[in-house]
Amino acid sequence: KAKVWDLQTRQLITEIPLRGNIISLAFSNDGQWLAIGSTNGTASLWKVEAETFTRTGSDVQFSGSLNSLAFSPNNQWLAGGDTTGFAYLWDTATTQELSRVRHSDAVTSVAFSPDGSQLITVARKVVSLWDLAAIQPYAREDLKSFACKHFTSNLSQNTWASLFGAEPYHPICPDLP
Repeated sequence: KAKVWDLQTRQLITEIPLRGNIISLAFSNDGQWLAIGSTNGTASLWKVEAETFTRTGSDVQFSGSLNSLAFSPNNQWLAGGDTTGFAYLWDTATTQELSRVRHSDAVTSVAFSPDGSQLITVARKVVSLWDLAAIQPYAREDLKSFACKHFTSNLSQNTWASLFGAEPYHPICPDLP
């Protein structure tokens, strides 16, 4: 659980129940939202009103432990970086994943430029600057079509097992070998 304290009075304001260990958190720029990332592969969004924290929507999902969270300056997007080497971009209104960007190593930090036009990520000793207008957002239902346009063949059974575990194998792209 996360404990929220009043730093002036040193009094406990509230406790927020969570699953998994908390590994990262971020307040929105206007102080109306709190995002909490945990080791169980989720981040939860909380609406902040006075001393009340209300969970909103469904948790946002990611692949590994979330190292870093950041809200865009206008609070429209939430970015996160995880231990599997991805930076994520979510819509805060719907909690839907908009995009993910692969890195060569764990993404240890994410931040937005002051005007919100760029996402800055850190992976190992590499700092990357991403133009958000150039990052191709995708609708979840279009992901299969998007993937098949970029694959040259279907996943092998070994690759499938490493990505999807015990889920039964099936070709993703019917027009590819």
